[in-house]
Amino acid sequence: MRGRTLIILGVILVALIAVKVAMNLSHRAELERSGLESVLPGDLAASEIGRLVVKGPAGGDVVLERRGLDWVVASSWGQPADGTKLQRLTESIAALTGEFRSDDPAVLADYGLDSTRAVRLKVYDTSGAERAALLLGDTQAGAGGFFVKSAEGERTYATRSNLIGELGIWGDNRDPEGKRFLDLKIFTAAREDVDGITLRRGDEAIRLDKVFHEPEADSLPVDRTRFTWQVDGGEAEQSPCNAVLSALGGIWARDVLDPAGDWAFADSAMVAEVRFADGATRRLEFGLRLEEPEAGRALRLSGREGVFLISPGLADRVFKARADFAPKVPGR
Repeated sequence: MRGRTLIILGVILVALIAVKVAMNLSHRAELERSGLESVLPGDLAASEIGRLVVKGPAGGDVVLERRGLDWVVASSWGQPADGTKLQRLTESIAALTGEFRSDDPAVLADYGLDSTRAVRLKVYDTSGAERAALLLGDTQAGAGGFFVKSAEGERTYATRSNLIGELGIWGDNRDPEGKRFLDLKIFTAAREDVDGITLRRGDEAIRLDKVFHEPEADSLPVDRTRFTWQVDGGEAEQSPCNAVLSALGGIWARDVLDPAGDWAFADSAMVAEVRFADGATRRLEFGLRLEEPEAGRALRLSGREGVFLISPGLADRVFKARADFAPKVPGR
């Protein structure tokens, strides 16, 4: 009797294995089917895309909006987006095609298209009408591209597009971030365009001025590449002055911060004023130092709206002690 039971169990096990093998073969056969199709439900040019909403499995929308000729990251307090990145992104969406892989809902998890992995992308045109709702799945191992389907449809496609990478989705990171799309170069000051810098910290102010060398002939213009720094009208050690100018010459933000937050600009009282040859002055206010969610320091600038998270070490490179600018005495 026991032997008969074992035989029956063995037959059942073999049958289950056969079913599993058959399912795998069927799945593999579907993976091998080809036929390039447009993934979007209708024709849509990159120039007709007016709004994008991206959401990862953890939730939280990244919203990109076209405003006139430019794009902004609406979910990041309307800060300007990187135009080159948005151009590539909209072109990738408009050109999205793929090869059919499956229409079986049971295998969505195999493609990373279930609720635990799928990235949702909604595409709107410039009139505000929704034109597509897509689910973006896992990347294809060794083949490039990723799996994608319409949120309403059943057909899953394999595409060679880099759209998933342009959204900042890599590996196990399935939640896009607004900073991926921001124009994070927030301040530039060409060396030749700067006339001077004033550093204010509390009640102390240190004034750095360029004194340009006289041209070799009265008919020649001033060569703005040849100058000597002065500090508070007197002699200055040149290296630290040049270091401050270099630190302020090109500032990249790490992210943007809530402009309504308390970033302690008044309390820190660290201000750099950059004076330009055309008479303009740009004011940079350094605020609270942060450790979470990312190390940095708050910064706001005259002439540009918003509060930015910058490298935590930038303030140390800019706000030096007065003694650092004093001329070095030979032999000491």
